[in-house]
Amino acid sequence: MRTITILLITLLSLSCSNCQANRETAAIPEDFEVTASSYTATGSIKQSVYINAKGTAYLETTEGDQVTKTRLPEVSRQSLRLIITMVGKVKFFGLRPTYYSQKLTDGQFHSIEITLGGRMHKVKVEAMRQLIRESSEVQRFAKVWLAIVAATPNEMSQRNSSQDG
Repeated sequence: MRTITILLITLLSLSCSNCQANRETAAIPEDFEVTASSYTATGSIKQSVYINAKGTAYLETTEGDQVTKTRLPEVSRQSLRLIITMVGKVKFFGLRPTYYSQKLTDGQFHSIEITLGGRMHKVKVEAMRQLIRESSEVQRFAKVWLAIVAATPNEMSQRNSSQDG
């Protein structure tokens, strides 16, 4: 009887750990994709990070006619969930497609395109550093941008520093 009890407890704990793994997998919709881009007004330099639901990520850098793709380290499930949580929290799908100011231009654009739960939405911001002070909607965009930067810290943050310089 004791052997059967131990066996049942072992099976129960294994099935519960599988349930936990399934919940973690289910937390990331299969269609989840992110493209975050930073580029100049002339389009001479564009850098984009692509991330999918499996955590596969790569950086694409375009300089003139030269395009370079680099595979990035896998994005953790925790980071994927952080991005998805932030998208919902700031109501990313409710943001307008474009934000700009006619009096503020720095020639720097940031865009985020997200596919999630059968929906796709793209938002582009010019002069984000200036507009963030004036627009709560641009602040919402920036929170998603920062979640993406946090997911790929060695790539996005270094690239943005060199472009903003």
